[in-house]
Amino acid sequence: MVYRAVSDDELGALRALRSGEGVDELVWAIIYREGPLTRDGLLQRAHLERVELDCALARLVESGRVERTGEDAGATYSAASLYVLLGSPVGWEAAIFDHYQAMVKTILCRLREDRSAPGLADRVGGSTYTLDLWPGHPYEQRAYETLGRLRAQLVELREQVEAHNAAHETPDRYTQVVLYIGQCLIQQDIGGGDEG
Repeated sequence: MVYRAVSDDELGALRALRSGEGVDELVWAIIYREGPLTRDGLLQRAHLERVELDCALARLVESGRVERTGEDAGATYSAASLYVLLGSPVGWEAAIFDHYQAMVKTILCRLREDRSAPGLADRVGGSTYTLDLWPGHPYEQRAYETLGRLRAQLVELREQVEAHNAAHETPDRYTQVVLYIGQCLIQQDIGGGDEG
């Protein structure tokens, strides 16, 4: 498997395939993770046509998902939060982009940090767990339900933090804690698939 940067032509082809679906969420994710950004900064990052970006920005600002500060070319866009609804048929690409950004930033932080610093293992890093399960396994259901439980706990924590932050002024210097969680199911067939 090989990973590489996507070319502008490939991004254009992907945009044509999706017919504008998910554009708002993608622009929102870029603004949330990399903002505040100017319109020109967004054009460079999102690889969208100006008209498409302007329409997305207008919808995002009108809905309150993104805040615009300033006027004309000097205006900047920022977002205090990012939500893509669970199971949404559109915008999941923005969630994947956000997960990817979180993972890359975690790796970069881990490479930059002094690994002997106290408490680092609890604050920066990642873990991957693989569980081999089959029908009737005593931990099958618990494993499948874990992602939902973790999401519920983190949604509650995020709501509490956001409520506190809305009532208190954010200092000039603060720490952004970024947590990403994913889960997938990969079917294995070591018997060659000859079962009846």
